[in-house]
Amino acid sequence: MFGTSEGNSAQSRSHMKMEFRYMKWRRLLFTQSVSIASMASGFFFDSERDRERESS
Repeated sequence: MFGTSEGNSAQSRSHMKMEFRYMKWRRLLFTQSVSIASMASGFFFDSERDRERESS
């Protein structure tokens, strides 16, 4: 796929390592944003509930 020369395999190895690191970071950022979004929506819904309780 990449060829059989040593330089090529080393290059592809480092590229795969970078790709793995990037995927790890992206998954981390994704989970972070999801937790932040759920926290924000939870806070929003809590304040909405409080407002309903006050009006009743």
